[in-house]
Amino acid sequence: MFSRGTWFTLPCCAVIGGRVVLAVGMETGYGAFVTAYSVVALGQTEAAGQWMAGAYWAALMVGRIAAVPISLYLKPDRYLQLSMLGSMGAMVVLLMGQSSVAIVWIGSILNGFFLAPIFPTGA
Repeated sequence: MFSRGTWFTLPCCAVIGGRVVLAVGMETGYGAFVTAYSVVALGQTEAAGQWMAGAYWAALMVGRIAAVPISLYLKPDRYLQLSMLGSMGAMVVLLMGQSSVAIVWIGSILNGFFLAPIFPTGA
C-alpha cells in the first residue's frame, strides 16, 4: 500500500503543513486582534484601531518586498531564525508597553515586518 519513502514523506508533509497553518494563523490573528485591542484596552476610536491594523498589514507587505533582496544574502534557515527572533522581540515590546498607544503602534509595525518572510520562507 505505502512505499518505503511514503512513511517518511507523510509525517514531514503534516509537520510542514501544520507550521504553515500556524504562521498564517499568527498573521491573520494579529491583524484581526489589533483593532479590537486598541479600541477596548487602549481606549482608541475604531478608526484609530483600523489605522493600526492597516499599519501592521503595510509593514507585512514591506517586509515581504524587502525579503526578496535580503534572501539573496541569507540562507532560508538563517533568515527564518532571524525573522522569528525579530517577531519575538516585537512581542516583548508589545508586552512591556501594552498600555502605551505609541509602543503598541511600534510593536505592531515591527511584528508585521518580522512576520512577513516566515510564510514565503517555508515556515
